[in-house]
Amino acid sequence: MARYIAIPRKRPAKPDPDSSAVGYSVKKRANRIASLRSSRLRNRELQLSESLVAKYELSSTRKLLATPQRQTPLTGVTIIEGDAQDAEELQNELPDHEVIEDFDLFLVEPTPEAGPPPQEDNLDLWHLGAIALDKARNSGFQGVGQGIGVAVLDTGIAQVDELDGRIKDAFELDVNMKPVKIDTHDTHGHGTGVAALIAGKTVGVAPGVDLYNFITIPNRRGSYSNFVLATEFIAGQSGVAIANISAGVRGWDPRIMPGIEALLEAYILPVVAVGNEGSETSRSPGNYSNVLSVGATNKRGRIWSGSGSEEIHKVPPPYQVPNLVGPGARVTTCNGDGVFRVYNGSSLATPIVSGIAALILEQYEDITDTELREAIFGACLKLEHAEAERQGNGQVQLPSDMWFTGV
Repeated sequence: MARYIAIPRKRPAKPDPDSSAVGYSVKKRANRIASLRSSRLRNRELQLSESLVAKYELSSTRKLLATPQRQTPLTGVTIIEGDAQDAEELQNELPDHEVIEDFDLFLVEPTPEAGPPPQEDNLDLWHLGAIALDKARNSGFQGVGQGIGVAVLDTGIAQVDELDGRIKDAFELDVNMKPVKIDTHDTHGHGTGVAALIAGKTVGVAPGVDLYNFITIPNRRGSYSNFVLATEFIAGQSGVAIANISAGVRGWDPRIMPGIEALLEAYILPVVAVGNEGSETSRSPGNYSNVLSVGATNKRGRIWSGSGSEEIHKVPPPYQVPNLVGPGARVTTCNGDGVFRVYNGSSLATPIVSGIAALILEQYEDITDTELREAIFGACLKLEHAEAERQGNGQVQLPSDMWFTGV
């Protein structure tokens, strides 16, 4: 059997924004999620008829995996397993949807530096200096992102010493595509490296955050259905404020949009790697205009050669990605065994941006999405020796008004 997904052609209407439910605090996000769910569950245009639901429940040859009235009110998608005839029947049932066959999503994979692992007593942590965090800490800045939830939608997160006490919860999809709680682990090692740059006690930007591990791209390869169900679940977690994503497909592909929109509507900031294929390339969803699209720099203040950048013309008006850049070449983090290694890639820069966002939210938890983005972009450092179209707003920095008082 193949898997098919029915995606609404038009995003379901959001409830009128209530000022008391707009912001990143846990209470405001919980109110927002409840309002969204209630609104969507009343939307009959999203729902399958009870007769079709009954047919699937009685069938031994096809499965109804998810429907908006049961599992997916925030994304609004329906997911089935069946054959081409079942897909056609689903399309007839939901004419305002596009029914597509499931497709693969891949890890935005960094390249490791050759040679032996660096010595733990002599790690090059240039990335912390490049974002002004070292200077801030030396000046007394004590922000750690305490209480801010960051979901890592990746290969998993291993319980390593660098992340001791930081993993709040871990989830994956079971054989019936239902999110289930698991003992935290990593299927590859990449997700652990990402998590360490967010919250590691040595290499991390925000070593006080709560990490939520959702295994979305096991062993570097997942599927759209995995991704949309992961984003549906994470969007419903009031403790999560940021989603760090290092997966996608090459080029512009709008089919991934429902999961991203669900995160945004639930007041979760998607921070996404733009890709590692170089200039004039990008990946979806890292090239969407509504995410924080992140490219990579090197120690010399230039754009790393593999960092993606592209002008997108698929939706008007044209726009450029990435939005900003962060340290991504020869960056030290740890692998799934807890061993420090050096890597290159935009998926190294992405968690550094997520960490900065967490530090801002720790100080201003009632900030709006627009204000959060303005704070991040406004603090970016324009790189003198980097092309304007490849760096966006510039290299991410800890906003100086959060720590610098002058002398």
